[in-house]
Amino acid sequence: MTPRAALDANLLLLLVVGTLSSDWIISHKRLKQYDVAAYDLLMANIAGADKILTTPNVLTEVSNMLDFGVFEPRRSELWQGFAEFIISAACEVYHPSSTASGDVDFGRLGLSDCAWLGCMDAETVLFTDDLPLFLTATSRGLASVHFTRLRIEAGLLPE
Repeated sequence: MTPRAALDANLLLLLVVGTLSSDWIISHKRLKQYDVAAYDLLMANIAGADKILTTPNVLTEVSNMLDFGVFEPRRSELWQGFAEFIISAACEVYHPSSTASGDVDFGRLGLSDCAWLGCMDAETVLFTDDLPLFLTATSRGLASVHFTRLRIEAGLLPE
């Protein structure tokens, strides 16, 4: 079975925006750290996943970043593309906030990251640019990919 891919908010935003138009990546104010090559690398790494997991927390974060500094008609196109992703491609999983807030790392990582940690299983690979989340996930034996490291290894960023 192909692992499921779990994407943190920044990478999910990259996926949504890049899928609509790779040209929009470089002009999106919340994606300044990424380019088309990063989008292509993300897509190549999640291509074999049978599902793209997300959480209500991550979807809310993406919703809050989606149209920052974006104007019509692109704004409407982004919202439509985001809705289509949620409806047709996302597999939403849930870890109660009351449980996530009891995680030993809650004060350090926050609600969204602790919800991710609570949703992870042996068939899920977490893709994140959040180093504390990556380190915590791997220390717990969870499969996790630090996307910045992946970009460095692919020659897209300097060492």
